[in-house]
Amino acid sequence: MTKKQSRVQSFSDAVVVGVDGHDSTHAALLWAAAEAGRRKTRLVVMTIQEAYTHDLPFGAGVDEATAIADADTDVTARLAAQAARDAVPGLKVSTVRPEGQAASRLIKASKSAALIVLGSHGRHKRAYAALGTTASTTAMHAKCPVVVVHPDRSAAHAAGPAHVVVGVDGSRDSSLAIDAAADLAGKDGHVNVVNAWWFSMAESGSLVGGDVVEEDKIRARHARGVRNIAAAAQKRHPKVTFTAVSVEGEPVAALVEQAKEADLLVVGARGRGGFGGLLLGSNALKALAASPVPVAVIHK
Repeated sequence: MTKKQSRVQSFSDAVVVGVDGHDSTHAALLWAAAEAGRRKTRLVVMTIQEAYTHDLPFGAGVDEATAIADADTDVTARLAAQAARDAVPGLKVSTVRPEGQAASRLIKASKSAALIVLGSHGRHKRAYAALGTTASTTAMHAKCPVVVVHPDRSAAHAAGPAHVVVGVDGSRDSSLAIDAAADLAGKDGHVNVVNAWWFSMAESGSLVGGDVVEEDKIRARHARGVRNIAAAAQKRHPKVTFTAVSVEGEPVAALVEQAKEADLLVVGARGRGGFGGLLLGSNALKALAASPVPVAVIHK
């Protein structure tokens, strides 16, 4: 069987993890293996064949560069697959080694995969970069949920039911995020449904005189809204415990604070109000970069 024939052509229902053989993606590999084991599905280890000039002998030609990159990728794939099997005995693991740009290949795989997992940094990690290009690009454009794992933070996958934090604003996308959070928490898991909000400009104008009673009414309205959202989720997912949290303040900071004691942070791809722009704007990148735990970005 040739290498081309051995490549995985379908990613249907699989957990796909992108690796490059460096420490920055090892935590993502282990997280993905644990999640594939929990789902009782297969894990696909994707290594991208790329040649970097600093890895090559001086004066190396195209054929030599290709051969070196190919050999390096083969070793990375074998070692990663074995590490996943060692971490989760009995796990079905396959490898795929497409040529090309990493984010593009992961996005293509996301059209049929159940989940994409990758590290926050790639091969060209820089101390100042909180989120690598591959991670941010894949998270923005993937068609399935994407989990980004920071190797230098709390990256362990929950051994049993998980504690998940999810940001909501009442939009359809945040409802999808809640359902995904429930699935990721698992049976007997716990989901904190967090709504962060500011007084609107209209509300602030009417409160210039310091109307404490009116302020309390507005706070109560926001708290009631998120409780209703959590209650509706509880009916849809009776085996998961939901807690409603209403926070007055900046959305990303609120999520990061709530996630400190959690196993996973979940955000929707789009939203309105407090979470408007998550994923497509700077708020998404801030959440992905600042979270103390792995982040799942949920798409339609």
